[in-house]
Amino acid sequence: MTFTAGQVLLEAPQAQTMVEMMAKIPAVVEQAGSGALHLEAPAPAAPLQDQARLHHVVMGAGPGGLLTALLLAQAGKKVTVFEMRERPTNFYGSFPVVLNTRGLQALSKAGTDIIARIKSIARPVDSIGIMNKNKTVANTPTYGMCIMRDQAMALLLKEVEALGVPIHWQHKLVQVDMNDKKITLERGGESISLFVDGCLVGTDGNYSKVRRECEEKAGLKVEMQEWGLTMRFVKAPNPSTPLPAEVDGSCHYVLGSDGYVCQHPDGTWSMSYGLQEGNPDADIVNATEATPENVAALRRVMEKQAAVFLKHVFTDDEILKGFFDSKAFNGHILRCSTLAPTDWIALAGDAAHAVAPYTGEGINSSLESASILGTILAKNGTVNDYAAARDVDAQAAYEFATRNKSLIAGNASQKCASTFTMAIVGLLKKRGCVRGTIRDFTLGQMASTEDRVWRYSELVELDNQQRKCLYPTGQLCFPICCRCCGKCD
Repeated sequence: MTFTAGQVLLEAPQAQTMVEMMAKIPAVVEQAGSGALHLEAPAPAAPLQDQARLHHVVMGAGPGGLLTALLLAQAGKKVTVFEMRERPTNFYGSFPVVLNTRGLQALSKAGTDIIARIKSIARPVDSIGIMNKNKTVANTPTYGMCIMRDQAMALLLKEVEALGVPIHWQHKLVQVDMNDKKITLERGGESISLFVDGCLVGTDGNYSKVRRECEEKAGLKVEMQEWGLTMRFVKAPNPSTPLPAEVDGSCHYVLGSDGYVCQHPDGTWSMSYGLQEGNPDADIVNATEATPENVAALRRVMEKQAAVFLKHVFTDDEILKGFFDSKAFNGHILRCSTLAPTDWIALAGDAAHAVAPYTGEGINSSLESASILGTILAKNGTVNDYAAARDVDAQAAYEFATRNKSLIAGNASQKCASTFTMAIVGLLKKRGCVRGTIRDFTLGQMASTEDRVWRYSELVELDNQQRKCLYPTGQLCFPICCRCCGKCD
């Protein structure tokens, strides 16, 4: 059986738009209004004997790995999951993500129950406000559901455990034997080797051990670059006093190239703030002590882009001290030469095509890859079928991420060219000359009214067509216009 990208990406239930599908699914009322989720751990999976044989093995119990396992289990396939972390019971301590049309469509492959539960706990995102120097310069209608990443994991974990899928927690992958199709894991100082008769799925994150083993032993080529900024976040309770219109929980705010503000499902607000290397204020992101001097310096830095949020949400120094308690983090954008490095190993999610927070596509691209891989394996397809269906779009996701990186961490000429291009394309869109942009068909409201999810390769081709003349023109204009307007500083 051969699978094309079109078959997998566009098959049922996408016979309706996302708006139509979501309208038919009621929320689970008993969970509505509750942010935290609690899942009691079931009895541990039965210990495995050394040299035992398994069929499909999923390495990593994040959203992508769990969705892959769920689709396989629903199809009656034998699947085993391994995860390096302990099994959590309370799920509300990670970071917010926005499930857009792509992510919701991928989740719907596992049935409508998960979508109903997401509706019950998520916070709708109706718009994205782009701010520059405390002024809103653009407001884009959006379709998405804000949920904490570990909440999404919990919803999938509940379904996977209900089907009796064995999940072995606190198991660390040590090595992969490519010739004998065998994996070695460690737990508590003891090791165990297991044969894999089906597919080994690497969904073990940005620093994937499965991927690194394939680089070393199977000739996989990986291109990787850093996000271009280091980030930290600070949280604040929802104020008891009414908020002004410019501080709206249904809107997510992009603070120029420096940060992101949003309201969580439980009402808490967070501000993720990052600075690029070379920025004169970068030291404050890496400061470790909440001294009065550091808190005052942080306030001065944030007032350049987030004054309205400091005034109404992050109001006092006790709140800002939380910034220094959070660990500074960054990550990598990457792409692999293929998502099937061998005839029995497949990569998905951040292990395969990590993007960056400023794309808004991290969890969504991961869930989409998981849904494609799970669907193919469930129908007795191969990892090569998966690569044929997904490689091109994984490469395009990398191009999408690097494009957005130039908007956030690019030089002044790149930012000028991008600003110029977006302004002209926006005018053409208003005049009906352009139907939509790459943003419209990802997080944009327009994506929810399409009868299909646009592939990343299609989005990049669309964007390249719109930018091929305008972007070079913007770069030529840089010496004149940006010396005047200062918006790209």
